[in-house]
Amino acid sequence: MKTAKRLAFYDIAAARAQSAKTFDGKVYELQGAVAVEHETGSIKRVADIYYDIRSVRDHNQRIMAKRRHKEEELKEVSRKSS
Repeated sequence: MKTAKRLAFYDIAAARAQSAKTFDGKVYELQGAVAVEHETGSIKRVADIYYDIRSVRDHNQRIMAKRRHKEEELKEVSRKSS
């Protein structure tokens, strides 16, 4: 079994991720190293919300990284070849 690569907060900005969902259900639009909360418009740094992120989506709304439990590392999701 191949191990998944850990995704650090600076990798999220470099990977051109579009959105991140947190364990408390908030959705953030990602703009580089800045996260803008979808409903309220509050602005936070990705580094500040990194440990609350549950999943990260790309511009095609495909999950590119996720974690199942808050204590786990954020891991890249392998893409199925079509």
